[in-house]
Amino acid sequence: MTRSLKDFQYREVAATALWVATKAEEHTRRLDEFAGACVRKALKTPTVDEKERDKWCNVIVYGEATLLEAICFDLVVEHPYVHLLVFVQEQKVPDQISHAAWAFVNDSLRTPLCIMYPPRTIAAAALHAAGLRVGVLGRTTPDGLEWWQLMGVSLADVEEAVLMMVEESIRPEKESASTRRH
Repeated sequence: MTRSLKDFQYREVAATALWVATKAEEHTRRLDEFAGACVRKALKTPTVDEKERDKWCNVIVYGEATLLEAICFDLVVEHPYVHLLVFVQEQKVPDQISHAAWAFVNDSLRTPLCIMYPPRTIAAAALHAAGLRVGVLGRTTPDGLEWWQLMGVSLADVEEAVLMMVEESIRPEKESASTRRH
């Protein structure tokens, strides 16, 4: 990123980022409908005031250029799935571990891991977390290389990412009203 977006309202940046993502992934929506959905979510209201919707349309349109400039117009996102799949196939990883690793990658999408680590590290962390969950740790190759060395990642980064993945996997979906502190 060339500049921080922390000086902008986070809801407006989020709406703009989602808008750009719909265009980048070729799933475009009508701006007025998209802005209406943003208004409903931001204001937690089922109805949309036309003036408020128009305001959000302007925020999104003007924010788009700022966001694209901040991310250097880099709209290509490499997902960890490819790295995971290649390693699983090349190393003949058992289904139980590969399925668990896939689930960890899915769960990682709800975390900031994708902006903290490269996709290969996230894939490796998912494999490591899956191995820990299943009770099978990685094995060394006949050449004496560890599995994480085969993936070309740092074990320290993998272990940090695993901690975030495990925390996310044990976090309850929603905190119940009875356990919430006021």
